[in-house]
Amino acid sequence: MSSRAAIYTRISRDPVGTGLGVARQEAECRDLAARIGAQVVRVYVDDDYSAFSGTRRPAFEQMLEDVKAGLVDVVIAWHPDRLYRRQRDLLPFIDTVQAAGVQVATVAAGNMDLSTASGRMVARVVGAAAEHESERKSERLQLKHAELARRGRWAGGATPYGFRYVGDGMLEIEPEQAAIIREAAERVLQGQTLHSICKNLSTRQIGTARGGVWRVSTLANTLTMPSVFGFRIWRGELFQGVWQPILDRETVERLTVIIRNPARKRTVPSGVALLIGGRLRCGRCGHPLVSAWAGPRPRVYVCKQPPDGRGCGSLSIVAEKVEATIKQQVLSVLDSPAREALILTTKLDQEAAKNLVYAEALLRELTGRYADGELTTMEWRTCRQVLTHDIETARAGLAKDRAFNALADLPTSSGELEAAWATWSLERRRQVVDAVIDHTTIRPSSKSTGGRFDPTRVTDGICWIHRDFGSVPHAG
Repeated sequence: MSSRAAIYTRISRDPVGTGLGVARQEAECRDLAARIGAQVVRVYVDDDYSAFSGTRRPAFEQMLEDVKAGLVDVVIAWHPDRLYRRQRDLLPFIDTVQAAGVQVATVAAGNMDLSTASGRMVARVVGAAAEHESERKSERLQLKHAELARRGRWAGGATPYGFRYVGDGMLEIEPEQAAIIREAAERVLQGQTLHSICKNLSTRQIGTARGGVWRVSTLANTLTMPSVFGFRIWRGELFQGVWQPILDRETVERLTVIIRNPARKRTVPSGVALLIGGRLRCGRCGHPLVSAWAGPRPRVYVCKQPPDGRGCGSLSIVAEKVEATIKQQVLSVLDSPAREALILTTKLDQEAAKNLVYAEALLRELTGRYADGELTTMEWRTCRQVLTHDIETARAGLAKDRAFNALADLPTSSGELEAAWATWSLERRRQVVDAVIDHTTIRPSSKSTGGRFDPTRVTDGICWIHRDFGSVPHAG
């Protein structure tokens, strides 16, 4: 009866995703299996996984489990360094195959007899050499990246969307992709959601750099990468690149603040409601009002009682009238001197915006270095913990000021504001309202109005973001 062979193949880097490296390893391992009279029962493949960086190797772990279960008689690899490249990984491997009585054979280094002291010593020597070579490779890579960073050159790897690599660390703008970036950036600044932009790009059959479908996370990263504003990052420092930027740095910082704002993560219900997310509250019970249709009657904001809601069910108000009143109040504030107080507050958050851009770019760079084996698992976890804290701190600071960027570049006169409002998308209008008003409590109706709409039911309950807004004589 022939022995049962398990082939293990691994390659550290496969940026194109073709799997040619592991395919060549498998072919030579199969030839070896035939020569030693073993039947291949399974091939375990870790494509694009490093054995030096400490990253988990799912196929390797599954192979060890099958060895423990007695499903394998011999493990075949192209070279010992495909199995391990660090001394601390060798000992568990030896224990597993020795306990199961499994042989180890390699194409390049012959059989490895791990059942004897001499065989284990040879394995440790081979492992030490592989680990040394990995460390030397890491040092060479770091020197190379440091030199490229100082020269402002692209370090290689996947070319960022909007550019094409022309050699010698140079990027060149790809006009069609750059136009998509500029269009998407403008739409985000106008208040449109990333989801709506991705959906539009999909409808127009515009794909990512690899021809894939645009997702919110992909678009967010594309618009906030340092390469977009002509920079690259190395060891926590931004370096001016030698390529032309697609967007200016200030624009990318504004985009980062908008995209990474936690307030954008809330689920926005479908429909045409201007005031959502608890912006309207019931004057009887304090619960949020929701937008609803009442049959043939106009749309209303209503306090729903269980089971559809948690409110009292005793208050409703015509939505169109409420939204028109809120609109006039907001435009009145934006046409007053009180607007400057809020604009001043937003300028103070520019430093937080820069910190957020910097920390996120550094985290992306360190992620790549960890994948390349330049950082140990412990180093990576430590850096990630620090940067994650910095990112959360920056986001929290910006979240306190929802007016950041929402009021940038707005017209200053009332007539221009009215005209601009008419052209804005629903998302843009919500953004501006949320920048000025925290919430509004709708007062119960009074019999004295005779069924007519009373705007004071709305205006008396407005809670403004900035305390100075309360003293502004609003439209009424």
